[in-house]
Amino acid sequence: VGRGSYGRGGHVIACARDPDKSMDLLRCFQVDYVSYELVPLDVTDPGSFGDLHEHLQDLDKIKELDGVAQKIDIVFNNAGVALGRDCHLGTVDYDAWRRSFDTNVMGAVRVVETVLPHLADDATIVNVSSGLGSIGRVMNGGFN
Repeated sequence: VGRGSYGRGGHVIACARDPDKSMDLLRCFQVDYVSYELVPLDVTDPGSFGDLHEHLQDLDKIKELDGVAQKIDIVFNNAGVALGRDCHLGTVDYDAWRRSFDTNVMGAVRVVETVLPHLADDATIVNVSSGLGSIGRVMNGGFN
């Protein structure tokens, strides 16, 4: 996604729970000379969204000074976990499911709500899923 954006003169804002572990991502962007930045974000921590919101507000101020009103064209939600996969009805680990739901569903909603004021009118939101969301691959009682 970042490489495609650069071809159109884009700027990538990548978010990661642990930026120190995301250095490979940064190296990928550096190879392609993409304009990028990495912002810490834990999608399960509502408090960390305040930092992202402030960061986006600061970018809006810079854009206003430059006279260029740019908006976010694409949001790529890729955070996800698969906790509690080995349980079945009768042996449900509700805490694991709650953590999975908080990451996979609520986290994606938190991201979209945070960036919503900064989205272009024709923005695209991509939410990455996994096989657990497949109707054709019934594997786990709680997810299917």
